[in-house]
Amino acid sequence: MLLFCALVYRVFFFIVMVIATLSSVAVVTNCEFVSFEIADGTAGPIDGITFSTATFGMTRWNPDNQGCRKYISTDYSTEFRTARICAFLAFVCGAFCAFLLLIEIICIRLCGSRLGILMLCILAFILQAMTAIIYGKPECKASGGGPYRCQMDTGTSWTIAASCLYLLGAMMACPTPKSLPMVRYFMGKDRSK
Repeated sequence: MLLFCALVYRVFFFIVMVIATLSSVAVVTNCEFVSFEIADGTAGPIDGITFSTATFGMTRWNPDNQGCRKYISTDYSTEFRTARICAFLAFVCGAFCAFLLLIEIICIRLCGSRLGILMLCILAFILQAMTAIIYGKPECKASGGGPYRCQMDTGTSWTIAASCLYLLGAMMACPTPKSLPMVRYFMGKDRSK
């Protein structure tokens, strides 16, 4: 019975990691991470487009609600480049963690997997939280009294959700009991161990 409970716990842990990874994907693909508005009317041009309001994501942006479009320019601020790299690496860490869990659930036990999965979850948490560094952009720093206004948007909510789920995953990795892989459990081998 203990081995079955351990297996159910591992499956639940896997589901949490898959949801966290999908949240990371939403952060990377969403074009609404930061809402940006110019009080005096127009800004830009970015990619040859002049705008008064826009939402910016990691890979796409939406000027004046004209629809999401990919960035053409490669002239980004340091904060923006850092946020993009962190968002992508958080997804990679989360996906690799979920993959390791899936391997352990289905077929084999991996030596040192708890520590590896714990470290991946912590790294994914840190990287996902660092995507908020985008609010350090010069335009957002001026939002106190300047002509700019920066606000959180949908992508930021996805970042918060993914970060919390990665942190939950890190906490779940520690007490996770070793379970038999499904193949061995349902074949009836080694249930006594």
